[in-house]
Amino acid sequence: METLRAYLLGGLFVAATAYPAFLPPGEDSYPLSTYPMFSRDRGKRSWVGSALALDRQGTELPLAPSYVANSEAMQAVKTLNTALNRGRKAARKLCAAIALRVRERADPQLASAVVVQLQRQRVDSVAFLAGHRDARGRKVFARCPIPGRKAP
Repeated sequence: METLRAYLLGGLFVAATAYPAFLPPGEDSYPLSTYPMFSRDRGKRSWVGSALALDRQGTELPLAPSYVANSEAMQAVKTLNTALNRGRKAARKLCAAIALRVRERADPQLASAVVVQLQRQRVDSVAFLAGHRDARGRKVFARCPIPGRKAP
């Protein structure tokens, strides 16, 4: 009897593990997931949000995640995207907060920065992740001066 119970239990585990393979593509189930968020085609182009500082010549100076939210990159991305998704008013509010942080920290790499800009760029996803930042389109949501610095 114990042997039969062991075989039945083992068969149940094998069936539960194989079950997701027979679901339609994109179907997801807890606790055994097919991870459709990684397997579905998202297209080659996507919009990427960014917070930048600009100097008087318009040169883009990247801002560390800590200027947007904290030192955690994913939390900064979430904070930025939430503001951009809520519209220009929320974007301007975040932009002003970032500009104050830039002024308060006096980072030498941002000494020439006069403006903070929140934007989304349409990029080739694969090329972007490989380091090629050529944008196919750009939407500026907010642009605000850094207090105490003269913008052109």
